[in-house]
Amino acid sequence: MDNAGTAVADAIMARFDKTEVVVLCGPGNNGGDGFVIARRLRDAGWTTRLALFGSLDRLRGDAAAHAARWTGQVAEATPEAIGDAGLIVDALLGAGLDRDIDGVLEQVIARINAGSVPVVSVDIPSGVDGTTGQPRGAAVKADVTVT
Repeated sequence: MDNAGTAVADAIMARFDKTEVVVLCGPGNNGGDGFVIARRLRDAGWTTRLALFGSLDRLRGDAAAHAARWTGQVAEATPEAIGDAGLIVDALLGAGLDRDIDGVLEQVIARINAGSVPVVSVDIPSGVDGTTGQPRGAAVKADVTVT
């Protein structure tokens, strides 16, 4: 997970100018990658905010371990959490998605897609079914996907 998150952070730093970034994390391993990405970008001098869909106490395994290494604030992943970021990192959901997107997560994805700032997705854009490649309701429209 540390290697994956570091690779995504390196890809971001190679492709984009330093800007304020919001890292949107989900409750699984994709979110764990997001915690690593946020930490690496912050350590490189990027203004970094992190928002989690779910709660810290429900994270398990490597995701929980990397969340514990994040020393910044953890906001709730809502449409408002995106704010005026200059770059969005989508680490919400991974390839194991097995249900349609609805509720707050659907609203977050709609807000991501309505903006004009670049979006980097981790592994696969959130909302895309990893088996079929089809959207499961709402899906992030990523500018870059790093796997």
